[in-house]
Amino acid sequence: MKSVDLTVQMKKDNRIVLIREYYKSENFSPELPRYPQWRHFRYKSFTKERCIWRKAYKQLRNTIQLKQNVVDRDGIDLYYSTSLFLNPKNIGLKQRRGGYAVDCLILLNDIILDFDPVRIDIECMEMAKREALDAIKRLGLPDRFIFTGRGFRLDYFGSFLKPNFLKMPNYSVDVIDFLSENRKLFIKALPKYKTLDTQITTNPLSVVRIVGSVNSKTGYLCTDLPRLRWDIPMIQLLQDVPFVTKERPVIPNKVDDRLPRRSIASGIERPGQSSATTYFIESTVVGLKGRHILIAELNNKTLEKDIKKVIDMYGLGEILIIKTGAGLQRRFAVCLTSLQCRRMQKVMRALHASNEFEITQFRMSKLPLYKQGGEVKIKLSKRIKSGHNNRFISRGHLVFLQSIFPNRIADKYPKKHGTLEVMQGLALHIQHGKI
Repeated sequence: MKSVDLTVQMKKDNRIVLIREYYKSENFSPELPRYPQWRHFRYKSFTKERCIWRKAYKQLRNTIQLKQNVVDRDGIDLYYSTSLFLNPKNIGLKQRRGGYAVDCLILLNDIILDFDPVRIDIECMEMAKREALDAIKRLGLPDRFIFTGRGFRLDYFGSFLKPNFLKMPNYSVDVIDFLSENRKLFIKALPKYKTLDTQITTNPLSVVRIVGSVNSKTGYLCTDLPRLRWDIPMIQLLQDVPFVTKERPVIPNKVDDRLPRRSIASGIERPGQSSATTYFIESTVVGLKGRHILIAELNNKTLEKDIKKVIDMYGLGEILIIKTGAGLQRRFAVCLTSLQCRRMQKVMRALHASNEFEITQFRMSKLPLYKQGGEVKIKLSKRIKSGHNNRFISRGHLVFLQSIFPNRIADKYPKKHGTLEVMQGLALHIQHGKI
């Protein structure tokens, strides 16, 4: 049996084609949540250039309407909202126009506990399942115990933790904040599970996978597990889960932390089939959620004065101009200052990102490492100084750049956060010529 490489970019993977064929076939039998007509549905779709989100353009009342809508909207990863809305077709975002849309009136909110493993391997999946079962012992049997194709999810439709609706605010934005605070109290009463995604529970605007849909990262179907299968070992459990690939996807027993895969979302991405000598350093601050450093490719229109303006405007630290690629023709601006997501979007916009997709998907920003003739082709071209080096920077990225450019990157930053083990391991691989 041939192992499936889970790190190949999905837009290049024929798994997407197989998923589309599955959704068009009679074998696709999605299981809708209760009251689907009041749910918001959205899908992740893949084109040749990018990944995009698409909303259902009408209220969906049954599986027939859902299946037709998925095909029409070219959905790959399929999701529905954990809340019921008065107008589910039009759900506003918090950052738009300074508040939530008026139509975003919540009728009810389910309690969802999503246990998502850090890596796609048997060891981490076992941990997620173990923590999910521990939560069941504390909370009671869920309405559904679901394998999401990667992790595990507990659905409590009964909402045994109901807010006092007599004290509910009048405006939709206040209702959302009220529910969010209510769920945070619920999370605090539970142990600090390592794999629990608390954002799914505490954010009433969250979406979760539709049971019967495909997880494009693994090829396994999101499956409602019967009670008799909860306690069996992970390897045996996977043998019972349906899949859409031609062969059953093989999940490794353990992924080497020293050279992490893309699924860790913290350091390096293994190469795809089309570029066997290219690796990518991601912008995520290792060990922290929702923090990134600036990694932006500069085009010919981006001038040094634009970069200096951004430094002063957003209080960024020193920016390094790094050349990489064949012939060192690609230029990247790298700043170690740790930024929250919203602030990073503003920085990217100020740097004249070429389109809105690059701005909103800055999490996908990567610094490519090209290996030719046994060595990594990369050069520190210039540094643009700043007077704001007293802000927090990414400890892991600093260690990595110091290893790439010995004696060129000084440790002049008083504040650091994040972990460095992943980047240290990556640096050792580079020093010993293992990539």
